[in-house]
Amino acid sequence: MKKMPGCILEPVEISECYSFLAWVIGEGPSPPGVENALWLLAHCDDGVVWGKRYDLKDPWYLSHVPFPDISPKVSKRNLQQLRIFGSTQEVLIWRIEGSFRGRTLTDTEEIENALQPITEEHILVGDRLLADPKEGFSLVGEANGTRHAVPFRCEVADFQAQGRVQWPLRLTVKHYLAKDNETGSLRIAVSRLVHVRNIARG
Repeated sequence: MKKMPGCILEPVEISECYSFLAWVIGEGPSPPGVENALWLLAHCDDGVVWGKRYDLKDPWYLSHVPFPDISPKVSKRNLQQLRIFGSTQEVLIWRIEGSFRGRTLTDTEEIENALQPITEEHILVGDRLLADPKEGFSLVGEANGTRHAVPFRCEVADFQAQGRVQWPLRLTVKHYLAKDNETGSLRIAVSRLVHVRNIARG
């Protein structure tokens, strides 16, 4: 365990990595220590997978179910990186040398102002709706052919603002800071995902 300003970083053992993966694909129970994760983002060899839970007791609903031609099914063979995240915690698992490594990043108490974490929103791919929503997921994309199935409902109107195309999909990222004791300068030490949303729907 490593305590940092605003968060605690803990390693995830290899066996725990497989437990998390089994949970995500519906082959195992929820591992201990997951506090409030409602979102999932997986990068696989053959595509991107989004996931969500409506309630903390729910199983994972994954984008490969409604959109199998776009999102691959997550497995031990194709997973590159997996992020399970929520308002106070993220579990990150990544492939390395034929196996997996992982870590959890969990918020802690308030800290001095200079080291308060920075929260920012990133614009996600998607300036148009490509298909009707299915099972709570929406297929979105751009003119260059990039597309993914995001874990919420979208409508055509969400991508238009006063007749102009807009990008309404946002991913919230939290950056934790560290201070150099010699120079006093601050740097981003570690980051995690927090939330994903469609700002056109609040």
